[in-house]
Amino acid sequence: RARDLAREHDIEIEVGTRGTEPEHLRKYLSIAERMGARLLRTMGGWHKAPAPVDQIKANFRQVLPEFTDAGVRIALENYEAYSTSDIAASVREIDNASLGVCLDLTNSVAAMESADEILENLAPFTISVHLKELTVERLEYLMGFAFRGKPTGHGVLPLTKIFDTLLANNRKANVIVEQWPPFHETLQKTIELEFEWARQGVEHLGGMGYLTR
Repeated sequence: RARDLAREHDIEIEVGTRGTEPEHLRKYLSIAERMGARLLRTMGGWHKAPAPVDQIKANFRQVLPEFTDAGVRIALENYEAYSTSDIAASVREIDNASLGVCLDLTNSVAAMESADEILENLAPFTISVHLKELTVERLEYLMGFAFRGKPTGHGVLPLTKIFDTLLANNRKANVIVEQWPPFHETLQKTIELEFEWARQGVEHLGGMGYLTR
């Protein structure tokens, strides 16, 4: 029903999971095919249990021929467990058109990588983008900082730099507006806030001209 509804409204579906074990990826390839998705986003492992980079590469090499035959690409998302240079080197080494990167600049900020470093490493291989707007605020008791979600365009994410770098690398990837709304009194009010942030985010991106480039 979800697949049919998406087709009715001309919505492109991307499937997401975590892990790179071959049987797990095959399971999600089947899900992607049932949903009519042409991209599967995954990550190198679970929280506090990242897989070794060599194992990830071996797993991808085992299943990529099946993904190529199905017309589904794998987008490996960066996060703080792996340096973006290691992710880029892995994708470059495998050198398969069915494998690329899901770029999420916010994820690698936690590894103290700069925006310039992340984009330099990953933009050439990006086939999907997650935008998580954030701000960095000092905690109330002044001992440390917290990352907090914001509507797209209302934080510190360097949106123009992200899009200009992608365009310079001829990467015209889908962009997922990913949100971290705070809990707001009740679940219903939180959902309403999330919808409002989504509206603001899409309007902001449209105003930048990215949606038409």
